[in-house]
Amino acid sequence: MPRKKERFSKDKKRQVVRGFFHGVHEGPIKNHPMRRDLCSFDELLYKRTKKGKKKRTEREQENYLTDLWGNKFKELEDEKRNKREKEEAIENTRSISIQIAMQKWLDEIQTYRSPKTHKDYVGSVNYYLDCIGDHPINDFKNPYKIDLKQFFVNKGFSEATQFKHIMNIQSFFNWAVENLDCKPIKLKKPRKVKKEPVIYSRSELGKIEQYLEKMLKDIQSKRSKKSKQNQLRAFKMAKETAMRGGEIWSLLLSNIRIAERKILLRVNTELDWNPKSKEEEWVPISKFLAAFLEEDLKTRAPEEQWFLDNGRGQNYYSSEEKLARPFTLMNRKLGILGPKPIHGIRASVITHLLEDGHPPQKVQKLARHKLLSTTMGYFNTENLAVHDLVDTISIAHESPTALGVSYKE
Repeated sequence: MPRKKERFSKDKKRQVVRGFFHGVHEGPIKNHPMRRDLCSFDELLYKRTKKGKKKRTEREQENYLTDLWGNKFKELEDEKRNKREKEEAIENTRSISIQIAMQKWLDEIQTYRSPKTHKDYVGSVNYYLDCIGDHPINDFKNPYKIDLKQFFVNKGFSEATQFKHIMNIQSFFNWAVENLDCKPIKLKKPRKVKKEPVIYSRSELGKIEQYLEKMLKDIQSKRSKKSKQNQLRAFKMAKETAMRGGEIWSLLLSNIRIAERKILLRVNTELDWNPKSKEEEWVPISKFLAAFLEEDLKTRAPEEQWFLDNGRGQNYYSSEEKLARPFTLMNRKLGILGPKPIHGIRASVITHLLEDGHPPQKVQKLARHKLLSTTMGYFNTENLAVHDLVDTISIAHESPTALGVSYKE
């Protein structure tokens, strides 16, 4: 410990006592030791008691400063040690392989994102490792960006699919910068092509409904009947409410309030499912859906809990993907190509409502989109009639003379 005269000094201008801390940090210690304020002159001269301020003796002042200096020295030593440990930890993380880092990221993603999203990220990570291979996380080379893009091209992926995987991998690198103190990496992303949603025509929706109703009527097998019954339930719900597939899949019968004409969308801990907005929402029930639900409830067994129940109080489908799969096969059988079930039904409802001239803001509220631009993004304009629009461009039929224009040779 330095001698007393090397430990303290009085800054009369600032009215404080400063402490000198030799050896706490690296550098020219003798000439430039670390300095910290210890106390004010008033705090040094007087101590506070129950009876008020009382002047310290010289011995008490010396002991008071010694204690302050010792406590501050310990605090600075702890800071120095923590900084050194943090730097060592960062250096260790910098040298870990990208495969290990990606697994850490995926483990974290799994705790707060849906199983579907996690699976999507796993696929992107596997593509990266297949293309580039494992390497120290901070040993990313610029040619890897071109290699990765060419890898997806060779796979025959569309630009939209390439964009998705590149952005997923970019999300990992952004996470690594924040959590592993890695150098920033910006990937070259392909041009994102905006595609209009492929929707069902009104006649195609009618064809699916008729098919399901007929199959449900004709099928004798109890198991097949339950399958078609749940498919019809899911179809009706999607067509009449524009609900998302996950919302229908996770729906409990207790959240269907026919008397209130609303369906509650709540967190489902059993399926580890959350509403997209992360908050409780509700969807209105149309009079047509209300009539269907009332009849459907009459066929339910007492133990049924789910909207898509297996008849024994269990969800008929183990995942949202399993719910959509029968509709894909049904589309092929009916010769319907393009739309993605069940999301295609949602897009179709939104498009047809906008086509019918309903206010976009109301459609936005039904779809539960935060932004109106998101709702309009579902609007498939491909089939909009524009012949009546061009007929209104009367200026094209006026003669140059009538418009006050003359031509000179």
